[in-house]
Amino acid sequence: ERYVDPETKTFIDNIYGAYDSIMSRKIGDLSVDLIKMENGKDLSRTAENGLCELAADAFRAVGGTQAGLIGAGSLRTNLEAGEVTYQDVVDILPYCNEVIMAEVSGQTLLDALEFGVSFLPENSGGFPQVSGITFSINTEIESSVTMNEKKQFVSVDGEYRVHDVKVDGKDLDPDAIYTLAITQYLLTGGDGFTMFEDAEIISTTGLADNEVVMK
Repeated sequence: ERYVDPETKTFIDNIYGAYDSIMSRKIGDLSVDLIKMENGKDLSRTAENGLCELAADAFRAVGGTQAGLIGAGSLRTNLEAGEVTYQDVVDILPYCNEVIMAEVSGQTLLDALEFGVSFLPENSGGFPQVSGITFSINTEIESSVTMNEKKQFVSVDGEYRVHDVKVDGKDLDPDAIYTLAITQYLLTGGDGFTMFEDAEIISTTGLADNEVVMK
């Protein structure tokens, strides 16, 4: 059995207690369970997921952009139907990544999606959960993504697994510029997403990802 130091536990409990009125504040109501973890398996790291899309939708809504993107691994637990509190949203998104609005090329978006699905059928925290974007994946095509020794994106050197990509309901144009709301983590190369290094930052929400979802 794990040893718990009583003085340290009291110290931590007092900190939690001081914030209890904030953490228990009601954010809203939810009519359905939004599940990403089921029987110990993270469903969001290999497929579209409603909870992750809620976060991506919030990014796009608050950022006023054409698209939103978040990595599946940024969200850590389920959100169950009923009253939703501040604590619930922090539990979902505990890392407090700032949400940034940027301009990116269609090619950059395409490469980000391709890199995000390159690990399939294995799961990946970088699996792309999106808003304002739809796409299909052909997993029968072997991934042609080249990565460096740190598993960071370098290039796509063959056929894309990702196809039928649409932004705002229109076919993605690799040469067009799109507005994207994205976490600072992914924007600065987190989970290997190096393709965003040249993205033009428009503005910032000044808010952590969980605060954006609360809004």
